[in-house]
Amino acid sequence: MFRPFRPLLFLPLLVATAALGADEGPTFKELLRQAPATRAETGIIPAAAEVFLFHDKSEWQGKARTLAITWFYLGQQSALQYFVNEDGYVRDWRQILKYSQRDVQAVDERSLEKTDLDSLKSLLGKLPQSKAEPPIERTVLVSFQSGDKWRTETYDAANLPEEFEKVMAIIGERFETRERLKKTAK
Repeated sequence: MFRPFRPLLFLPLLVATAALGADEGPTFKELLRQAPATRAETGIIPAAAEVFLFHDKSEWQGKARTLAITWFYLGQQSALQYFVNEDGYVRDWRQILKYSQRDVQAVDERSLEKTDLDSLKSLLGKLPQSKAEPPIERTVLVSFQSGDKWRTETYDAANLPEEFEKVMAIIGERFETRERLKKTAK
């Protein structure tokens, strides 16, 4: 049985950046560098550290995974998360933070057909390497099994690779980000 992990906690800097209406927030790496000091000060694991733990290993809560995605979605001060177990079980949800409130919302679960799972695994090996360091509100972290390695890439939501778009089509993209495709098609 899946046990939900501790919800994401956005760092105060991230919330302050959004509240001030700044165009771009810090990068994921900048937030991760700040995490140790923040934890020591507050006793709370900040968002960047929790996301890092979510992406760190191919196993999550005793199950082997094929894919893990965290798509920061700052417009609503949230992150969308997805994972796919090696048996094709897919789960996604939205993490909400509004100041001190945290919430997991709109959890969805499904299973991929074997042909879709095979297509997904084939596509994962074709995901390109990335050196992108976008601001957090455009960050999409993608961790996946590629051969015998667990690999993590950081993509910019404003310039996602075609292979990643195909991955999202297979696993089922949430409506929050799916709308972006309608905007670019016009």
